[in-house]
Amino acid sequence: IFFRLSCSSTMSTSTTKPDAAVVVDPYSSGRYLLYDLKDRDIPIICIRSSLNLGKFFLDAYTANKEYYATTVDFQDNLEQLLSELNNLPYNIIAVFPGCEPGVTLAEQLSEALKLPTANGTELLQSRKDKGEMQEQLRRCGVPAAKQFISGDVEELCEWARNNNEWPLVAKPASSSGSDGVYFLHSEEELRAAHAEKVGTMDPNGNVVNVLVLQEFLAGTEYIVDTVSHGGRHLCVAIWVYAKRRGLPWNPTAILCERDSLLPPDGEIQDTLTSYVFSVLDAVGLKYGPCHTEVMFTARGPILVEVNCRLHGLQGPQLIALGTGTSKATYAVDALACGAKLFNEHYKEGPQRFLYPVQKHVVQMVLICGTQGFLTRGIANSVYALKLPSVYKVLPAYQKGKIIVPSCDLNTAAGYALMVHESAEQIEEDIATIRRAEEDGTLYQVSCEAPVCTPQMSPSQSPALTPADTPAIQLPKNSPIPIAGAASPADGVGLSPFVMPSLHQGTPGSLPTPGTSAPEMLSAGMFQRASHSYGSMSSFNASDASVPSPMLHSMERAEEVWAAVNGFTLTDENEEDVPSLNEEEM
Repeated sequence: IFFRLSCSSTMSTSTTKPDAAVVVDPYSSGRYLLYDLKDRDIPIICIRSSLNLGKFFLDAYTANKEYYATTVDFQDNLEQLLSELNNLPYNIIAVFPGCEPGVTLAEQLSEALKLPTANGTELLQSRKDKGEMQEQLRRCGVPAAKQFISGDVEELCEWARNNNEWPLVAKPASSSGSDGVYFLHSEEELRAAHAEKVGTMDPNGNVVNVLVLQEFLAGTEYIVDTVSHGGRHLCVAIWVYAKRRGLPWNPTAILCERDSLLPPDGEIQDTLTSYVFSVLDAVGLKYGPCHTEVMFTARGPILVEVNCRLHGLQGPQLIALGTGTSKATYAVDALACGAKLFNEHYKEGPQRFLYPVQKHVVQMVLICGTQGFLTRGIANSVYALKLPSVYKVLPAYQKGKIIVPSCDLNTAAGYALMVHESAEQIEEDIATIRRAEEDGTLYQVSCEAPVCTPQMSPSQSPALTPADTPAIQLPKNSPIPIAGAASPADGVGLSPFVMPSLHQGTPGSLPTPGTSAPEMLSAGMFQRASHSYGSMSSFNASDASVPSPMLHSMERAEEVWAAVNGFTLTDENEEDVPSLNEEEM
């Protein structure tokens, strides 16, 4: 049972206009704001911050259009936007960022409308810029990552030489999630990463002008989900990542294999929560939701990044399944409904609110060790196991498409959302799925292309010239000849330094029926690797001297899944629903 509150009134006492809420870019997990606002009978004004976002974002607008009372497109003029909103027959009581691209405009608009729940823009850069947020922590005496920021490759290399501690992490200052995150082991890799990323456009439509070069934070990664009101903070969920180091087909791979909802209290949880509350104070987050990633290192918790929005994609739903209350419900309560629920839960002093754990929740990464054309849908294969804790399966590859060995989150086979009252049941079910992965029953593949092979992606990036780079290391039991599948001449050996943004892609030709298996595999790998979130690191031999842009964020990986497979996230099409015909096969 999910907990929801109704607002006491949807009519302002100071105007005859009905109250309404603005959601800027209501995509990804922003759709849960739409559901909650509709349940409270609050009209929703959709603002699109840009029409130059990726197809994944823009298609979500159409999918949820029924929820909007009206839509306004931002034309890079805040005064014009305010005028358009003022002419609407609504009194705006709250502004929400629906997803990462909408955070900046939502903050600016809240301040311009003089809303009591505005955070102000004085420290906006500290909440958005990955480098500036670390500097702001240092100014406030909060532990932060050691770093250097510059767009000049010589300056970056000089700092790296003087620092003399490898590996290092490089990332754009203003992007989101794990877009363009590189783990570097040498000055050569740093120069290559700079050449690849600086001057390009990130998925949010920003030109990358500088790189943030940071120390590598060794430790365990956590996510702390919070909602704030009046400078007070509630922790509504804490998650921990579990990572697998080394795979039989890729000994150097580091793959996040699950994230799990933790109990609300404990020594680590208390330390994390205290640290994150200090981070939120330092960056000026007084109102609204936040999704903070933290690495627990030998010297304690160190910030990875703050994201002033909901937990991405499945996050609000998973929090609701585990604790009984969606993070979207907390956010709407805090920003639009007078913080009634917030005030009921908030406790002054050291005794903080402890969220209830009604069910255990695990987001499991599906890991494939083979390759070929899928002859059965992955979700159907998981559902056929009839495991009690499997709530939903999100496949990264569809029946008829080519699946490749999993080496990182970007090449993972998908996700299984596990929800159950018993943690032991979840562990048993995870073990069953892992056995099915290992014995080959979960990923049923063929070396023969289907008669009518479905498109592998809704769009294809502009053609690139294959480079003479090492080929993928494939398992020995592959139904597709390794030599043919991995030949640079077939297009697998693509340059890891050229990854055009998804929103810059144009429809392109795809392999036709009758195309050879090696050619199809090459095309499939090319398309999966060439989008803006991509990592070519998993497609290179372990001794390749190239930077490794990797996905460490599972929510960003889910966006990759949706974008690559052409899905728009709604609650109607997130699952690969088992079909009677397939189940009979």
